[in-house]
Amino acid sequence: MEELAALRSPLDEPSVSETTPHDRNNGSDGSSGSEWQPGSSDDLRSEEENLTLSDNVESGEEATMETSINLNSDDLQGKIASLIEADPCTSKCLKDKETAIGGFLCSLSQMSSSERKQSKLTALAVLKEADTVLRHRGSGLREQFNYYLLLVGRVCRSAWCACYGVSTPTVTRYRNRINDGIFSVKAHGHHLNVNARAVDIRWLVSWFKEFAKSVGDVVPVRVRKQTTVDGVIKLHYPEADYTLLSAYFTWNQLYTEMHNYVEEIRFRVREPQPSTFRQLLTKLCPTIRIRSPRNNVCDKCSILYARMKSGVTAYLTEELGRHTEAARRMRVEYKNDLADVSDEHAVIIMDYSQNIALPSVANTPSQWYFLSLRSVNVFGIYFANKGIQYNYVYDETVAGKGTDEVNSMLHHFIDHIVITNGYRKLTVYADNCGGQNKNNFVVKLLLALTHMEDLDTVNLKFFLSKVILKTRLIEDSDT
Repeated sequence: MEELAALRSPLDEPSVSETTPHDRNNGSDGSSGSEWQPGSSDDLRSEEENLTLSDNVESGEEATMETSINLNSDDLQGKIASLIEADPCTSKCLKDKETAIGGFLCSLSQMSSSERKQSKLTALAVLKEADTVLRHRGSGLREQFNYYLLLVGRVCRSAWCACYGVSTPTVTRYRNRINDGIFSVKAHGHHLNVNARAVDIRWLVSWFKEFAKSVGDVVPVRVRKQTTVDGVIKLHYPEADYTLLSAYFTWNQLYTEMHNYVEEIRFRVREPQPSTFRQLLTKLCPTIRIRSPRNNVCDKCSILYARMKSGVTAYLTEELGRHTEAARRMRVEYKNDLADVSDEHAVIIMDYSQNIALPSVANTPSQWYFLSLRSVNVFGIYFANKGIQYNYVYDETVAGKGTDEVNSMLHHFIDHIVITNGYRKLTVYADNCGGQNKNNFVVKLLLALTHMEDLDTVNLKFFLSKVILKTRLIEDSDT
């Protein structure tokens, strides 16, 4: 209570004075010889309240409503709860002060960045002069003072920093500035970050493009752009080649790849921070994107991604890297086969797409929920040599999606496209699905083609199961 009393101004103290006849005479006339009395502060304060009251009548209800809305918001309540739970003070200086903390945070959230800095500097400057204790230590004097929060009261330093959202070194920097006799916000010099400025951007962009070229897929994408000419909006859809990385890549994992590459080749280069790494590459390489995760990920990938949402750690990043290492090796082999296509070597990728219901509309009418729509199967074969995808479409009343159907369509494609065009070597990629692609009947069909000398060599390769790795067929159909 003594520290709080030291912060109060004389105007806040209740004035109790005895009036003598001499004082009445001096107060009644308007002569210049009358002296100012402390008791007259009540009159001044009442006049100021009357002036400010009329200005705030219209905005009073609105301000109260905004504050009440902020206090009832879930984000604010969660922030208050986290501050109280994380309070390291042994005396629990923030306990049972939810309303005061909420009011403080609401007021702080309505300030701009410069206003918040000025509020911190002003508070520290007032605290320094109001209640300062000098204690001796080995080499000099140690300056200590108590911390106070507006509307809350006396708190510890950790709670003060947590409520203002600053670190202890930042508070020390502010106090050093106050000790120099300056409590205003330091003007921004508009200089670049010293660490970010020392990064070799050309090398970083070159490495990222080479890495994306080795593990990504180049896909033609139509980009929507609009221009306004004479008040008329015109839409343009230019085509551009985008390099899409697999969905299991994250920015933290890409940063780890860059760091491991630098350590492996022992290259002396200034590495950027993860935030700067992402900011620079997002801005300088807009045509390199990470695919969004699909719903065919394995259970372990789903668990790791769920854990990363609460916080990315080095352990989770390394665990995801080890889990997807086999998939990455498979992706490299797939890229090598695509680059090895020739007049004698054909590469195809086959898979079923999702079933299509007929009739198919964006908004399903309510009556259709009580009807059984006709399902249509789509079996696609992507011919990498020509960059063309062939689709076999049939209805559920014609056939199913078993081994016989796969063999029939695969043999038709090989007979009419591969063998007819004179290819002697065939590489077939399929997903690791038992019963459709991964079975003895498909293998025996390909063996029969080699025994009849229709083809010299046939390679049947399966993408790894339980890894978020989509075939080129599905990727092209999505884009």
